[in-house]
Amino acid sequence: MEASPDEVWKSIKTMDRVNAHKGFLMRIGLPVPVSCKLDKEAVGGTRTCYFESGYIEERVTEWEPPRSMKLEITSWDVPGRPWLDFKDASYELHQENGRTVMTRTSTIVSRLLPAWYWRRLEKIGVETEHEYLFEAVKNRINGVK
Repeated sequence: MEASPDEVWKSIKTMDRVNAHKGFLMRIGLPVPVSCKLDKEAVGGTRTCYFESGYIEERVTEWEPPRSMKLEITSWDVPGRPWLDFKDASYELHQENGRTVMTRTSTIVSRLLPAWYWRRLEKIGVETEHEYLFEAVKNRINGVK
């Protein structure tokens, strides 16, 4: 990204509005994030991300601005709950060739069987969510409403 780690950090820790292009999966039912609020900028803080349908609540387990934020998922109510659990998420930022590189990791636990069949589709769903968030961060940094 053409932004400093500090600028990217400010854009991910809390998001008043998540604004990006909804891909095909989001148009047919994949949860769409709309905002994230953080009550305390420290380990132990609660970050709640709201979706068009539901929410995910996270507890901050690592807070190292502007490099790393790790979150334990503590509760959620989004579509897919009967067959999918959310475990944790993280953001890592570093500079590479004068650009800020952001890595988002999400851990999910699936109850769908056979696992080998569903694993690829679940990966596509998680990647779609990440791409949406990356685009929203870029939009926010670039002043796109």
